[in-house]
Amino acid sequence: MTYERWQDICESVKGKFKVQVEGKEPSADGHGHVEFLEFNGPIGEIRLELAVRPQVKDVKTIYSKRMGAQSTVQYEYDESVHTLTLHAFRRSAGGDWEEINSSSFAGGLS
Repeated sequence: MTYERWQDICESVKGKFKVQVEGKEPSADGHGHVEFLEFNGPIGEIRLELAVRPQVKDVKTIYSKRMGAQSTVQYEYDESVHTLTLHAFRRSAGGDWEEINSSSFAGGLS
């Protein structure tokens, strides 16, 4: 996914459907942000999210050879390079968002 492709998808959605909510929020883990777009589509209420995260440079596992000791994983991020991931969700009857296959969804918009 490229940022230009995300913008093309947003323009296509805005041209075909009425957008209810559009915005940007920080990521849940504190690294990067999420851009989102909510609209009413042919299969109901849909939310598209683009997760923008810094690329992982290095993964370090810190552990001890003692029995019962815990291990931790530390990630080192490259703030100059970002990864982009598209997620598509559909609102279920209970009001929760359930993920749908975003690759087939994005292909149908163009």
